[in-house]
Amino acid sequence: MSAIFPEAIGMGMLEGWESIYVDGEETPSIPGTGNEDYFNSGFYFSK
Repeated sequence: MSAIFPEAIGMGMLEGWESIYVDGEETPSIPGTGNEDYFNSGFYFSK
């Protein structure tokens, strides 16, 4: 997975919540922890 965000959007774009739904499920099979964790940026790329 990859994502491209314009600079003007800021680091707030990392606060999303990725989830995986399979075949029309109402709740996700795999709930996420947040985009910042998925992209290995829990510290917003500052460490």
